[in-house]
Amino acid sequence: MRFLPLIFISVCAVAATVPDRFFVQLDGEPAAAHAVRMGHRAHAADPEFRARVSALKQQHLQMKTAIESSGAEVIGETTAATNAMIVRVPADRAAGLASLPGVARVHAVRLFQRTLDHALRLAKVPDAWNQIGGQANAGAGIKIGMIDTGMDSGNPALNDAALTPPSGFPKMNQSTDAAYTNNKIIVARSYAINTDGSNSPALDTDGHGTGTSMIVAGAAVAGPNGPISGVAPKAFLGNYKVFPTIQALAHKKIGSSAQSTTRCLMAWTSSI
Repeated sequence: MRFLPLIFISVCAVAATVPDRFFVQLDGEPAAAHAVRMGHRAHAADPEFRARVSALKQQHLQMKTAIESSGAEVIGETTAATNAMIVRVPADRAAGLASLPGVARVHAVRLFQRTLDHALRLAKVPDAWNQIGGQANAGAGIKIGMIDTGMDSGNPALNDAALTPPSGFPKMNQSTDAAYTNNKIIVARSYAINTDGSNSPALDTDGHGTGTSMIVAGAAVAGPNGPISGVAPKAFLGNYKVFPTIQALAHKKIGSSAQSTTRCLMAWTSSI
């Protein structure tokens, strides 16, 4: 049986304003845009970039006097990606800053939070569901292999009692990993190595693999901010764990994203 390798990464942010905090955009291009326009690199070591930063800082010194004379407090500045100053001022006085010479715009400072429950709408996934008869058909009959840190088979989004595994499943590399399969997770193979050289269990002890699997094919469940679902909630999942546990990484003194090409290829091959 072949597995379809798919990766869906979606990030969404919902913003609320920070009371009495404003972003004052000034006239003139920031250092990065200036350096690129002049044929240089947008890098702190680039002489054109540094020269522009110096010029903007002089501009900011002058603007600070004008802004604070208007009753605002300058609490920060940016010169690289934007040419702006961050100020604290009562909301009813913020509009007056826009009339100062040298000010292009005044924006309220916004507070962003991660809200993954909006990702499906942003990607127009419900529109795709409608074309196949609804969310209940999304992923039906499809097998998706995830090469990652493993999966938490106890997570509600990675369970679906209504599914019936195909003939020949579940599949594991070691019999003990059968505990990490269910009606939805029909493969639990581990290629991650413990400190003693043995294969670690297919269970996810990091969280990354569980998260990506939920994005791809998580069943519809109630989340902290509302209902959440994967793109293909009726798909079967194959768990191909390649990344070591935190303890094994510490023992080997390697980064948390490290794994050999050999192990990754072994996982890829077994998913075909």
